[in-house]
Amino acid sequence: MLVIFLQVKSTQWEGGVRTPAVVWSPLFTRRVSQELMHVTDWLPTLYSVAGGEDALSENLDGVDQWQSLLHIRASQRSNALLEFDEKNMIFALRDENWKITQGTLGALLKRNVKIK
Repeated sequence: MLVIFLQVKSTQWEGGVRTPAVVWSPLFTRRVSQELMHVTDWLPTLYSVAGGEDALSENLDGVDQWQSLLHIRASQRSNALLEFDEKNMIFALRDENWKITQGTLGALLKRNVKIK
């Protein structure tokens, strides 16, 4: 698998949206995960960990990732909206190992993003 990181923050490219995270629990096996998890997944995941029994609203964007984290299973999430900027017509959507993007480096210059 070829992964290219364009190292520009505030963009729809992987270098701008991938964020490392550290989660610790004595229940976890020490490991590094490459599974897809979105910031919106934390609410339903922590609700599940806290013993929440009633299903949260189906209108949430987040997905309960607790079983994936605890038992080293595949992510419950298969897609994520990474960027949506109506004004500059820039967007990115990831679905499994595929990603569709709209936008150019010229659009970044309009946003005053410094490119190394």
